[in-house]
Amino acid sequence: MLSFKRARAPADLARVEASVGESGSRGRRIRVLVVDDDAALCAMLRASLDLEGIEVAEAQHVIEAERRLAKSVPDAMVLDIGLPGVDGVFYCERLRETPRTRRLPIVAISGSEEAGARALAAGANAFVRKPLDVLRLIATLQRLVGVAPFEHALGEHRRAGEGADIR
Repeated sequence: MLSFKRARAPADLARVEASVGESGSRGRRIRVLVVDDDAALCAMLRASLDLEGIEVAEAQHVIEAERRLAKSVPDAMVLDIGLPGVDGVFYCERLRETPRTRRLPIVAISGSEEAGARALAAGANAFVRKPLDVLRLIATLQRLVGVAPFEHALGEHRRAGEGADIR
């Protein structure tokens, strides 16, 4: 029987939550740079990722992405392979050759499996095919940065005092 009641976190759970923090990422939100020329897709990703506690910066082309990376390297990148101008596969290779971004987790996105295979060969850590399954993208990002999938949403429910008692 599944019943809901006000949660009283055991000491172990409280210690874990204190060490992890509000976002599930050691006291701060996961920061992701989305590089895609589709403004509507960027807006949808920003809204969806924000609900999961993921902070999103956007770049519509490689030059803008480079400007953002010069200021701060995010925790992960979502990179469209079909960018105008500098191709996403070429850019992925360049990121892997640069010491500052060599270890940056990159999730390549494209409507083409062949482009995804090229991106993985160029150094992307993961590929998610368009049209995007946002939950899969979130889980992939969280896995790559070392956060349990959907940990932020679970933490929100715990802080709100809602817990499940499964019997």
